Amino acid sequence: MDENKEDIKEEIVIDEEEARKQFLEELKSKNKEEQKKLIEMKEAKLAEAKAAEEAKLAAEAKALEEAKALAYKSEAIEEVVAAKEEESTPVSDSDKPHAKFSCNSLKATVIDTAVVGVVSIAGVGLLDLILRLVFGYYIVDYKGFCLIFLIVLLILYPLIMENTKLGKTLGQKLNKKEVQERNE
Repeated sequence: MDENKEDIKEEIVIDEEEARKQFLEELKSKNKEEQKKLIEMKEAKLAEAKAAEEAKLAAEAKALEEAKALAYKSEAIEEVVAAKEEESTPVSDSDKPHAKFSCNSLKATVIDTAVVGVVSIAGVGLLDLILRLVFGYYIVDYKGFCLIFLIVLLILYPLIMENTKLGKTLGQKLNKKEVQERNE
């Protein structure tokens, strides 16, 4: 009986090992199937995303083509309207703004620049004098500081002068004519 029991135990042990091997093989096959399904799902999502992107690009291309067509049509219409206006109303040289070189605007600009240059040099000299007398410091790069001060004043001078009660810069006032370029 003992031999019989041992044989049965050996068969059971062998059966258990085979059952384990079978179980592991079944797990592996199920795992492979699940991985295949995941890969297929990812590929399907990528295909959907690609199709959506292609559809979006196609819609954008179509919208761009429509916009180009509209722009081309509007340009053609504007050209036709402009051509008809030119035919119907002749334009004289005096009606064209900035048609000729204006000596008055050049004179006004030169006068304004000279005024700003003088004020700049005087302002830097005064600042240097105050720094020397009060604090004991001085301006080392006099030309560079003058240039910076000149640029700042050239920007601010027309804004300040045109907002005063005169409404004109000194160059415009001395010319006694309003300069179109400054008022625009």
